[in-house]
Amino acid sequence: MRHDPLFTSWLVKCSSAEESQRLQQLLRAAIHADAAYVDIVRPSPKGTESSATIAHRLGDYFSDICLLPGGPAGSLTFRIVYSRRADAGRFWKDLMVRTVQEIRKSSPGATTTLEYWGDEEPETLGAIG
Repeated sequence: MRHDPLFTSWLVKCSSAEESQRLQQLLRAAIHADAAYVDIVRPSPKGTESSATIAHRLGDYFSDICLLPGGPAGSLTFRIVYSRRADAGRFWKDLMVRTVQEIRKSSPGATTTLEYWGDEEPETLGAIG
C-alpha cells in the first residue's frame, strides 16, 4: 500500500530579490483553493480516439498552500509548502509539479529544490504560526 506525505516543501531560489517578489506575486494569484488546472484525457476505447476535459480544483487536493520566506526580508529565496488533504486523490502530485514547472517557465534562472517530504508539519510552518 502506498503512503503519500501530508506535507511537501520546495525551496525556490531566484537570481534577484525583484525576481523573487515577482514570482511570489504570480504564485499568490495562482495557488488559491478555487484555482483549477485543466487536464485533457484522451482515452482510446476500442480504437476510437476521443478526449475529455477534467478540471482539478486545488482545494480538493490541498488544505493549504503557503508561500513562506526563505530567509531575511528581500531575500532571493522563498518556500512553497503544500499541505495535502488526507482524502486527496492521486492527482495531487501532478498539481504540485505543475506549479513548480510554472515557476521554472516564468523564471528560467530560478531553481527549485525539494526541501521536505513527510507527515509532520515542517518547522518552517510552526515558526510562522
